[in-house]
Amino acid sequence: MNKRKYSFDFRIIVGGFLIAAVLLAGILMLVFGIKDTYTLNKKTGNYNTTDGYFESYDIYNSDEDGITYRLTYVYEVDNKKYYVSTDYGTSYIPAENSVREVKYNPDNPGQSVLSGSNSNNLMIFMGAFFTLGGLTFVLIVLSVSGCFDKVKIDIVGTYIGAVFLIIGTGIILLQNGITMSVRETIKSLGWWFLIPVLFIVVGAYQIIKCLFIKKIK
Repeated sequence: MNKRKYSFDFRIIVGGFLIAAVLLAGILMLVFGIKDTYTLNKKTGNYNTTDGYFESYDIYNSDEDGITYRLTYVYEVDNKKYYVSTDYGTSYIPAENSVREVKYNPDNPGQSVLSGSNSNNLMIFMGAFFTLGGLTFVLIVLSVSGCFDKVKIDIVGTYIGAVFLIIGTGIILLQNGITMSVRETIKSLGWWFLIPVLFIVVGAYQIIKCLFIKKIK
């Protein structure tokens, strides 16, 4: 009896494992981020809102990549002061007395959260980043295998354009949720603001090129 010989390409196995790990990590972050966001929205659905004023900051994390800060805001309810801090670290430090909306429990004003971006939003963004990135490699493998040969549009090119568009838009929206102002968002990012803008421009051009320009040609 002849025994079949199976040959395995170690690079393909490792590559497949890495892609699966990236996808799994992305999906898990998406699931937990969405779940925690839903729980938070449900919890704060009946909260009142008021203006919080930036008062101070302390170090959230410090490593070789730099320093990030936890921002603290003060707000008043019935002439009594309360404090609320961000649940994430940021390199952006707002101007003194900058305003940000605060949601607080009317039955216990000390229980509060800041409106705008939070750690759950950051987790959702990172989850989307890993998931979309992992799916990009999957689509490339399928394309090389000839799965899209009969499709008239460029599936991979269109998808990559959408990924660029989503990432660029997501970066701006997240930062805007921290600064609560388009002007402050641009100011806080400085020249780095050009990166998400370029992502959006490149992504939009890629989608238009793959869906319309090639079709016309």
